[in-house]
Amino acid sequence: PRPIPSSLSIRRLPVTAASDPTRAMAAPQAAAGTIICLLRNDLRLQDNEVLHWAQKNAEHIVPLYCFDPRHYLGTHYYNFPKTGPHRLKFLLESVKDLRETLQKKGSNLLVRKGKPEDVLQELIQQLGSVSTVAFHDEA
Repeated sequence: PRPIPSSLSIRRLPVTAASDPTRAMAAPQAAAGTIICLLRNDLRLQDNEVLHWAQKNAEHIVPLYCFDPRHYLGTHYYNFPKTGPHRLKFLLESVKDLRETLQKKGSNLLVRKGKPEDVLQELIQQLGSVSTVAFHDEA
């Protein structure tokens, strides 16, 4: 495997399907080399370190973007939402553009609503086996 860039957070997971064997059999089987790329702010393909690293190190890549409901609630500073209407419009356009770009290359972008940690847990259970979750650390 290639070295991990310092700006990436890599979590190697000894994860198998859900502990319920009947659910594990129903889940689609992922290869041992499956990497979930949790995308946050870098929604361009051409210079996305997470996707480029995964492409060099995985048999299968699952690009994932989560609309985190916590980003649309009021903050502790004056109760303004972290993501206002203009930023939301930009995010929607960026997610749509990335999905279309990935589809042109034979891939896709999985888009979910929910806390990323919850979405990841559900996705790992659905896939049955994931070797790594890669994402950029947010400052």
